Amino acid sequence: MAAWPASLPQNQFLNMTDLRQDARVRTKMDAGPAKMRPRFTAAVRTVVTPLALDGTQRQAFDSFWINDTQEGSLSFSWTDPVTDEAVNFRFVSPPAWKLVTGGNTANRLWQADLHLEVMP
Repeated sequence: MAAWPASLPQNQFLNMTDLRQDARVRTKMDAGPAKMRPRFTAAVRTVVTPLALDGTQRQAFDSFWINDTQEGSLSFSWTDPVTDEAVNFRFVSPPAWKLVTGGNTANRLWQADLHLEVMP
């Protein structure tokens, strides 16, 4: 399994969102309160985290995306922002990069939001 590259920021989780999948089923009753039960036991967490990279880091990310995760189809190990333990992440969608500052390739600043799933 691939691991998040050491050449990229390791704990860039400021302003992230972390949403746990709803693993319940709510059933309306003819009378009285609705019933609730578990739908499944392995709920996925969706994490959206902003990422800012310089040009060199962007090239390292692109190599990681294309080669190590096979265009985002394979999971990878990275630090959980809640527990600081290694967990398996998977990309939900490809990142959409925005060029923030220009200059030569190495000095450009790129920003994107990574949409990830923490695998149970």
